[in-house]
Amino acid sequence: MQWKKTAISTKPAYDAMLVDIVSLLETGRRLSARAVNAAMTAAYWGVGQRIVEEEQRGHACAGCGDELVERLAADLTRRFGRGFGRRNIFQMKAFYLAYPPIVQTL
Repeated sequence: MQWKKTAISTKPAYDAMLVDIVSLLETGRRLSARAVNAAMTAAYWGVGQRIVEEEQRGHACAGCGDELVERLAADLTRRFGRGFGRRNIFQMKAFYLAYPPIVQTL
């Protein structure tokens, strides 16, 4: 479909409106990306937390942590696809250990 220029599309008001709409959409996209990144960061931290807590429930035998990560990597990769390999699961665990929860006291 060929866009025909009309009187409205050549007015400065239209150009200003277009700039405003483009800015609005770009801001929305940027904020959406930040929100998704924050949610996924929290989710990965939570994965690491659950792994550490499981290991501390008496499964701290030599190799048990590796076995847990291997099984999780296989199951999560099967369920969600790429991004949940052994290395990434270990990084999630390390992320939790590097940034433990902040507990406020009164």
